Amino acid sequence: MKLKGQWDISTIDYNKEFSVKPFDEGASINCFVGSSWTLVPNNYTGSYNLHGSADCPEKTQAITFSVDKNNVVSIKKVGEGAKAKQVAQGYQLILENPTTDTFTLVQSVNADGSPMSIRYNFVRTSK
Repeated sequence: MKLKGQWDISTIDYNKEFSVKPFDEGASINCFVGSSWTLVPNNYTGSYNLHGSADCPEKTQAITFSVDKNNVVSIKKVGEGAKAKQVAQGYQLILENPTTDTFTLVQSVNADGSPMSIRYNFVRTSK
C-alpha cells in the first residue's frame, strides 16, 4: 500500500500521564488531533497542517518521507528553501494496519527513561 493522498489524524493513543510534544513542534500532542497530512509518494514529499486554536499554533510543515520493506516510515521536516538531503535528523515510525482508508503510525519515545508508544491513527479525507 502506498501512503498517498489527503489524511487527517483522527485520534492519538498514548500514556496521558506524560506531556508529549510531537515532531519537535513545541505544540501539545492534542494539536495534532485533526491535523491534515498530504502525502505524495511519487516524489516522497508532503506536508502536515496544524489548524490552530486557543492552545495550538497554526502551522504548515513541509516533509519528506519514505517507507521501507519493514514498514518503517522515515519522516523529515524540511525547512523553507532547504533540500531534504540537507536535513540530517528525522523521525522513524512503524506503519501498522494500512488499509485504503486508514493507517496507524507508531512512534517510540522515551518517557522518563521508559519506552512509550504513541499511535497516530489516520483516516483518508480524499485520494
